Amino acid sequence: MPAEIGFVCIVVGCGGLGLTAFLRLEARVKLLSAFSMLANRLGGEIGFRLTPLPEMPDKFPALKPFWDKMDYQPYGEETYSEAWSRSVADLDLPVFDRALLTDMGEILGRYDADNQVKALESLRKQLDISLTEAKEKRGTYGRLYALAGVLGGLILAVVMI
Repeated sequence: MPAEIGFVCIVVGCGGLGLTAFLRLEARVKLLSAFSMLANRLGGEIGFRLTPLPEMPDKFPALKPFWDKMDYQPYGEETYSEAWSRSVADLDLPVFDRALLTDMGEILGRYDADNQVKALESLRKQLDISLTEAKEKRGTYGRLYALAGVLGGLILAVVMI
């Protein structure tokens, strides 16, 4: 009986590792999609409504965990771009994606509205390229990781028997 329990634990544990790898790919797609939409909407907010930066979190509740980590205080010691960069550093994204998002934070509130809108549009295009790549990776490797985890667990369990 203990051998069967060990067998099941190995298979479930390895399957969990594969599922975790798949979920990381899925999370990257969701984050990049949300930030691409954010860049698009920020362009409209900044270009047409001239919405102040501290009001932006209320307009984009889909990124609430990001805004909560950012915790920007308008009259504090930290600038908006520093608070943004600190929050981006905590995201579970590849270095290139985090660099794009850090660039977005450095643009916000630093230039006039027209230049911010142009820069946000350029960044949105780059984010869309990263998003397309992430979707392709998820499609190619997502199921592979999940299946490899389960199969790896089965092979390991059989070898240990």
